[in-house]
Amino acid sequence: LLSLVRLVEADRDEAESLARRCLDMSRRLYPNDHVQKGIALECMAKALFDQGRSAEGEPLLREAIAMYRRLEGEDSLLVSRALVNLGRVLMHDRSKRVEGLQVLEDALVINRRQFDGKHADMVQSLSALANALAIAQEDTAAEARYLEAIELGREVFGPDHPDVVTPQANLAIMY
Repeated sequence: LLSLVRLVEADRDEAESLARRCLDMSRRLYPNDHVQKGIALECMAKALFDQGRSAEGEPLLREAIAMYRRLEGEDSLLVSRALVNLGRVLMHDRSKRVEGLQVLEDALVINRRQFDGKHADMVQSLSALANALAIAQEDTAAEARYLEAIELGREVFGPDHPDVVTPQANLAIMY
C-alpha cells in the first residue's frame, strides 16, 4: 500500500522498491495461492507499468489472474479488475492490441454478469474498453462504450465525478 502512496507522490523508484519487497514477502508468507499475493503481484505490475516497463509487469498480471481464477472462480471481481489492468498493459504494445481488446471484453462480460447494472467497476471497465477501442481506431464501438460509461457513471457517481468527466473528455477528443 505504501508503494501506491509513493506512486502518487511520483517517487516511482521508491514505489517499485516497496512493491518488490511486498511481493517478495507475500511469496514467502503465502507459498500457495492467496489473495494477498495476487494483490502484491498487481501492485508490482502497476509500479513497473508506471516506470514504462509494461512488458515486465505483464507476466505478473497473468500470474495474479490465474491465481484469482483458482481461488475464486472465473466470475470474480478480482479476476475482472486484473483483466482490466492486463488489457490496459497489452494496449501499450501494438503487437498485443487484439489480445488487449479481447481481455477488456472478457472483463466487461464478467462485470455484466456480476453486477447486472450499476456498479463502479462497470463504469471503469466500459471506459477502459472504450479507450482501447479508440486506440484501435474502432471509433463507432468506442463511442458506444464511452456513452454507456458516461450514462452509467452519472447514475453511479453523479455528473461531476472523474469517472464521468474522463470518458466525456475522451469522447470529445474523438469528435
